[in-house]
Amino acid sequence: YDVPVPAGSVDLDFEEYHANDCMVRVLVEDKLKPTCVAPPTKTVSCENFDPSLWVYGMATATDNCCIDTITTTANYSLFDTLCNRGTITRSFRAVDCGGLTSTCTQRIFVNYEQDYFIKFPDDRLLTVCDGTGTYGQPTFFGKDCEILGVSFTDEVYTVVPDACYKIERTWHIINWCFYNANQGLT
Repeated sequence: YDVPVPAGSVDLDFEEYHANDCMVRVLVEDKLKPTCVAPPTKTVSCENFDPSLWVYGMATATDNCCIDTITTTANYSLFDTLCNRGTITRSFRAVDCGGLTSTCTQRIFVNYEQDYFIKFPDDRLLTVCDGTGTYGQPTFFGKDCEILGVSFTDEVYTVVPDACYKIERTWHIINWCFYNANQGLT
């Protein structure tokens, strides 16, 4: 208006007042990154480890406008996938509708527990000469995290009184998740 407008309502058709309207285009730009919140760090035993990783949670993200996507990647460089032990680092990337990003990470620590036992076959006495060599195998209990190698060597004695022969079997068990060639055997 080109003159002071009296208090109260103004009739826009009143010719004493001259007014002008204008229109402005406004471009709204999103300058704020989204906020990425990773699930908490987890520590789990190898016996309870879930390789799908979904039980360890997903990241959440908030933004002043909108969230477009949340992507997930997992780094296994510090993790032994054969024996399920070590650290997995999950990285989450939140992308908002304006293309701005933020990242957050979660670590999953998988502890290795050597917690198994072995029952070897009982001694056997056969009344008929049996040359098959099949006299039983060791039985393993609680071997959730181990990769066990089993072999044996036989020492056969053919000069035995009142018998065809005598076999002394020595079992060799190697836990490949724990074995160190530079250390002695137990």
